[in-house]
Amino acid sequence: MSAILVIEPRKILQQATAIALFPEHEARMFETVPDAGELQEVAAVIVDAAALREASGLSAQTLRAMESWKTPMVWVDGDPPRPPKREKLVIVKRPVSRQAIRAAL
Repeated sequence: MSAILVIEPRKILQQATAIALFPEHEARMFETVPDAGELQEVAAVIVDAAALREASGLSAQTLRAMESWKTPMVWVDGDPPRPPKREKLVIVKRPVSRQAIRAAL
């Protein structure tokens, strides 16, 4: 079972994401963007950018920090998506389905 770090500010969507990833992955939930040290021992990161932006949790400084992360990332966003400039990035547009998240991973 691989660990997936999920950045999702809404509790209900945290639970839905954890269920969508189970049993293949262990979901580690964060409401805000964590320090880079939290990325150790995770296979990928899922970022609900649209929800973070709505909660004012997606600043230019935060985007720059995420650009330096080496961990593969699934970026969930609206239309048009505004992801960080980096490698190992898959964009999934809202609304998100279980199949879309699994395919992105």
